[in-house]
Amino acid sequence: MPHCVRAIAVVLVTLLGTACATDDDEDLGPTVISKVVVMEIPISKLPVQNLSIGTPCFGVPLATPHDCAVSATDYTTDTESVVPTCVLSPTARPCYGIVPDVQNCFEADHLKLDVNLEGLASYEMLIRLQCVAL
Repeated sequence: MPHCVRAIAVVLVTLLGTACATDDDEDLGPTVISKVVVMEIPISKLPVQNLSIGTPCFGVPLATPHDCAVSATDYTTDTESVVPTCVLSPTARPCYGIVPDVQNCFEADHLKLDVNLEGLASYEMLIRLQCVAL
């Protein structure tokens, strides 16, 4: 399996307020539109050492502070687990960070996804990321 970002997309999600059947004409407020960046990165290497997942750069600016959800699905067991940030869980593996890379990332805020896999035994997985964008 190649070491590349399988998909990068910006998705617009429209959230509407919920309405109840009442006699009042209640204003539900404006429609909220959020942009979500989605990345899927397949990783396959045995053993996991010096693994490069390429440079998965963000093509749009992210919300600050970063509002992301990252998971890893193990291909061998088909088990999905939450991947914590390396800042909050520095010893967890895998863990992720969103770091600046002005040499390789030319769009938006020059940010990329950095996944730390150091110390894992053989592992085949799919990393999924969703972040709120501006």
